[in-house]
Formats: sequence, structure tokens, C-alpha cells
Amino acid sequence: MSADPAWFLFRVLPENASEARNAFEKAAQQARIPEKTREFLRNRALDPDLNPDNWSDLCLAYDLFYPEAFEAIVSNIFSNQVSFIPKEARDEAHLEAVITNRIGAAMMLWCGLGFERANRLPGAFGNMFVSPEAVASTLHQVEEIFGEVEPKTFIERADAILIGTATGTDVAPQLLTILSSSLRSVLREGYGLLALNYGYIGALPYSESEDHYSEPEDDYLR
Repeated sequence: MSADPAWFLFRVLPENASEARNAFEKAAQQARIPEKTREFLRNRALDPDLNPDNWSDLCLAYDLFYPEAFEAIVSNIFSNQVSFIPKEARDEAHLEAVITNRIGAAMMLWCGLGFERANRLPGAFGNMFVSPEAVASTLHQVEEIFGEVEPKTFIERADAILIGTATGTDVAPQLLTILSSSLRSVLREGYGLLALNYGYIGALPYSESEDHYSEPEDDYLR
């Protein structure tokens, strides 16, 4: 059975930013990302046949992108168990989402930018929290990073990881701009940004009072 991973981007109101930051930092600590990254790089360096510029083997580093601790935050958002994105404000809080097949959007993003460049992005492997006061500087940082790679090169690299999947070729071009455009949106609104990966959208939980999750056609990129 094929899985459909998702990359969610949420607005966070200034008054809820502290709680969102605490939840994110707790998840980051539980996920042990620095330790796992070092282990991944160490294991990768032991393979002399790997092209140092080819990061398509990031699919072997699934745990870096989809730690249970970060996925738990998404689950809690959709099951109405977090107060920093309450149920009644969830639709408004939802900013963007990219749903793909088998290979997640954040993995494509890392391959498109190249590991060293992508690792300068805030957060950890597509999971990030940007407080309202840090949005402007983060936007500048993100635009600088993406400005270092030619769009054609980015798309070719991002698409290279999709061999054997059903993900459409329209996703990579969207990944060139989705993070910067989302940061611009929350900068105008005075909000913070919470971005989280989720391994299989079909497993999203819902409260008993809600029906099945529906996908707004113009909000989702395939």
C-alpha cells in the first residue's frame, strides 16, 4: 500500500506563539535530530560509491523528516488537543499543505537545495517553528538560500527522488516558492509560522464530532 505524506504549514497567532514554541521545542528534543543527523552522515560517508552531490538517498533517512514527536503535534491539531490552534480557528490557521505520494515534499525540498544548503533552513528537515518576531529575518534567510540555486537545477534535483512514485511533476516548482510565500503571508498578518511533516495523511485522527477530513481543492498541491 502506498502512503501519502503531507507537509502542513500553519499560521500561529502572536498570543499562542509561546505555547506553540514550547510544543515544538519539546518535540525537537524528543526527536534527537542532531544525533540522528550525525549518524546518517557518518553512515553515508562510509559508502565510497555515493556521489557527494546526490542526496536522493534521503529516503533512507525517513526518521529525520518524520519523527513521531513532530507527527504527534499534527495528530493533536487535527484531534483538537492543542490550544495554540483551537478547533474553531483551525481552518483560518491552515496556510498551505503539500500532499505527495511516497516521497514527502520536505525530502524533495532537501534534494532540490542539496543537503548542506537545505540544512541552513530553520527548524529540522521541514519541521519548523518561526515566531512572529523572527519572521522577517527568517524570510530574508530563506530567500538568500533559494537564491543560491538555479530554479532549473532545483527542479531537476527534486524530481530525481521521485523515480517510481506517482507524485506529479508539478510539485517541485511549487516548492521553490511555497516557504517564502508563506512567510510573506504571516509577515503581513503579524503571525508566526508552524510547518510540520506527517507521514500518511490517511492516518490523520479526528475528534468524534467531526466527519472525514476533506481536502480543499485549491489549498492542496499534488
